[in-house]
Amino acid sequence: MTSVAEVIAYAKANPGKLTFASSGNGGAPHLSGELFQIVTGTKMLHVPYRGSAPAVIDVGGGRVDIMFDGAASLLAMIQAGKVRALATLALLACRSWPMSQPSESSASAAWTSHCGLG
Repeated sequence: MTSVAEVIAYAKANPGKLTFASSGNGGAPHLSGELFQIVTGTKMLHVPYRGSAPAVIDVGGGRVDIMFDGAASLLAMIQAGKVRALATLALLACRSWPMSQPSESSASAAWTSHCGLG
């Protein structure tokens, strides 16, 4: 699949067959996948991992279909051509990343995470 529209079409045509990885139950990547399903009216199978690294490896190896995660976790695999970045759920896209915005990909949702140091 080369676009978010293709992911949505496949997921709608094959409910529960498309798998999505996350770094674990209840984290932002997992909830992003759940939000994606709600917004798009699809049903996918969640595959939780113990952290992003093993999930990214399995997505790159084709053992899991897709993944919702932060750019830092996926950057090396994207640059190596092992995974394809399809879209960002951020409100503002990074200019150096060739990804569509949610409104451009027929999935309008936004998810922003913040990190604070004290």
